[in-house]
Amino acid sequence: MRCYAPAVRSSLRFPLTLALAVLVGCPQPSGDDDTSVDDDDTGDDDTGDDDTGDDDTGDDDDDDTTVSPTTTVQIISPPDGSTQQLFTTFVAQVDGGAPGIATWRIDGDEFHQEFFTLATGRSEHTVDTALWPDGTYTISAEATSWSLTDSIQVILQNGDLLHYELGDAVYEFEPLNPTPMVLDLVPSAVSMLQMVTPASGQPWEYLAGYAWNPDGEWAIGGANTSVYPISAAGGAPWAGGIPNHPNVPWLTGQYLLYPWGDETADGDTMTVDAVVKRAFSEPTAGLLHLDFYFVSGVAVSAATAPSHSGLQNMLDALESVFLAANIALGDVRYFDLPNAGYLNIDSYDELTALFAQSVTSGDRVVNVFVVEDIDLVGADPLGVASHIPGPALLNGTGQSGVALVDQYIQSNEPGTAAALAAHEIGHYLGLYHCSEVSGTLHDPLLDTVQCCNGGSCSATNLMDPYLYGDTSITDDQAWVLHRHPLVELIDPSQLPARSAPGLVNGADGLLSGPVPHFCGVGQ
Repeated sequence: MRCYAPAVRSSLRFPLTLALAVLVGCPQPSGDDDTSVDDDDTGDDDTGDDDTGDDDTGDDDDDDTTVSPTTTVQIISPPDGSTQQLFTTFVAQVDGGAPGIATWRIDGDEFHQEFFTLATGRSEHTVDTALWPDGTYTISAEATSWSLTDSIQVILQNGDLLHYELGDAVYEFEPLNPTPMVLDLVPSAVSMLQMVTPASGQPWEYLAGYAWNPDGEWAIGGANTSVYPISAAGGAPWAGGIPNHPNVPWLTGQYLLYPWGDETADGDTMTVDAVVKRAFSEPTAGLLHLDFYFVSGVAVSAATAPSHSGLQNMLDALESVFLAANIALGDVRYFDLPNAGYLNIDSYDELTALFAQSVTSGDRVVNVFVVEDIDLVGADPLGVASHIPGPALLNGTGQSGVALVDQYIQSNEPGTAAALAAHEIGHYLGLYHCSEVSGTLHDPLLDTVQCCNGGSCSATNLMDPYLYGDTSITDDQAWVLHRHPLVELIDPSQLPARSAPGLVNGADGLLSGPVPHFCGVGQ
C-alpha cells in the first residue's frame, strides 16, 4: 500500500513549438515499356516482334502481357517495437515517381489519407500520440493505389500528464494588446494547471494569471470561474486550475494563457508552464505520493519515521480519509531538513523559504514539512498550505508544499493529525473551505454545505475552516482532487479495501472540535 523507498519518476516536458511530420511516398508506374528488358527474361516474345523492334513503338493493343509493378512501400521510422511520446514522426517511403494515395492506419482504423508528393515520394502529416491511450499499436502505411502495405508495432506511452514548458514572456502592465501563450489541448485532456513563475524579486502579493478558453470566455480570471480569487499565499509560482469545479464547462482546443502582475512587474520576465492531465474515461481513482521533510529539532527523523507509531498511525488514518474520495497513498518518502532555523515559523518569508527546501523531492509529490510551531501575523495555525491549488512538477519553490505542526503526531492522536494533514493537502489539490468563518464566502461546489454563518460554524466536511469531528469528502470535492496533476490516476480496482486490516480509521482519536488554531490565515 505504501512504499518507503525512493521512487524514480519522470515527467514529460515538451516545448509548445514542437511540430513533427509523418511522411509517406510515391508509387512506381507499372506499364512503362522503356523497361522492356524484362521481356527477354520472362518469355513474353510469343508475338515474334523481337526482330522488328515493335516493342519500342508503344503499340500494346496486340500484347496480352502486363509488367508486374516493382513499387514498394516501407515504413522507415520509428523503428519497429519502439516507444513513442507525443508528436511522433512516422516516415514511409515509396520507390516510385507517379502520384497515388497514401493511407495511414492505427490498429486498422484510418487516421490520415493524402496524395503522395510526386517529387519526393512522401507525404507529411503531424501525429500527436496523446490522442490514444498508452499501449502497443500496429501502425500501417498503405500505397492504396497499388495495394502495397507495410506495418510496424510501436508502444505509445505518455502517462496521464503532459508538461508543456511554454517559455518566457516580458510582462507588460495592462497592455492594450497583450501577447498570450497559446496551447492546444488534445481531446483526451481532462484538466490543466496553469503556472506563472516570475524573475527574482517579483512581489508575490500581485502575482496571478488568467486564461481564455476556446470559446473566447474566461477559464481563469472571470467572475464565473471561481468564488475566490486564485492568488498566492506567499512566494512564487502562482498556479490556477482549469476547470476548478464541475459546474464550469470543460473544453478542449486552443487556450490563451496570460501571466499577470501589478505595475511594479512591468518589464519583468515571467515563465508560463502548463501541466495537462489526460484520461480516456472519467477520472474516478488515484494515488497520492508524499515526501515528508522533518526539520531538525522535531522528534521524528527520516531514520525513525518508518517505525514512529504516531506518524505511521497518522498515515493509516490519512489514507482512510482520502479513500472516501477513492484516493490511496502511493510512495511515501522521508527526508531530514538539518536547518533548525525552520523549526518555529514566525513569518511568511520564513514559510516560503521553508517550502523552497523541497529540492530533493521527485516531481510528482506533495511536499509535507513537519515543524514544531507556526506563529504568523494574526494567527498561529496548526497547518498551512502554500497555495490553492498548489503548483505541480515545480519543486524547490516558495509554493511547493504544506506545513504541519507535529503536536498531534507526537501525542499519537491519528484522527486529528490526519484530519489536519488531509485538510491542508486538500487545499493544495484545489479545495477551498466550504465556508469562511465570516459566513460571507463559500466554495464554488454545489454539494457542500455552507457551514459557517456569522462566525458560528458546524461540522459538515473535511474542508470546514475549523475541525469539527467530520472528515467526509463530497463527490464534487473528489472531482476536484482527481483533476490535480499530483493525483496519479489509476483503475479503481487497484485501490485497497477501505476496511483493510491495519488501517487506522480517520475518526480514531479525532477530536469533536472545534480544534484550537486548526486553520491559519486564509486557510
